[in-house]
Amino acid sequence: MKKRQAQQWLQEIYKHPKRYEGKVVIILNDTQIVGVAEDFTEAKRKREQLAASSSSIHDGKMTLFLVRRGDKQVRIRTPRFRSFREDL
Repeated sequence: MKKRQAQQWLQEIYKHPKRYEGKVVIILNDTQIVGVAEDFTEAKRKREQLAASSSSIHDGKMTLFLVRRGDKQVRIRTPRFRSFREDL
C-alpha cells in the first residue's frame, strides 16, 4: 500500500511554522504557495494583483488558507469509559 504524503504547500507550512503562523496563505492549483498576507482583505488584493500580472496564474485556481496560531499538531483524544458495577 502506498503511503499518502501531504501536499507540497502543506509540507512547506509544517517545515516553517513561524513564517506562516497567523497569516493567510494564497495557494495556486492546490500545489504551491504563491503569496502570504496578514489578513483576508490583503490576501484578496494580492490574489487580484497576481492574477493580473501573470497569464499562467490568471488561468489557475487560487485558494486562500488561514494558518491558525498555536496549531502545531492536531490530536484526537479518545474518551475512556470505566464500567461501574454494583455489588450486592
